[in-house]
Amino acid sequence: MTGDDAQDVWNSCASALREQVSEAVWHSCFQEVRPLGFEDNTLRLTVPSGIVRDRIQDRYQSLVANALTDIGRPDLRVDLVVLSTD
Repeated sequence: MTGDDAQDVWNSCASALREQVSEAVWHSCFQEVRPLGFEDNTLRLTVPSGIVRDRIQDRYQSLVANALTDIGRPDLRVDLVVLSTD
């Protein structure tokens, strides 16, 4: 899979997620998430902070998994990487 594939998968997943969460949750958790690419069966995504990473993992991981299933990619796992600004 290429980086473009990761972008397409994330765009589809994000669209499904946006329909399921409030505007506040979308803006605080998912708006700044970006795809890095694939590693094996894992979609690697960047998040802007450890707080956002933890919030997604603790509260919204099942929603992300369900969104991936909804778009036909139940085989994918998600790895959230904090984007370093250093």
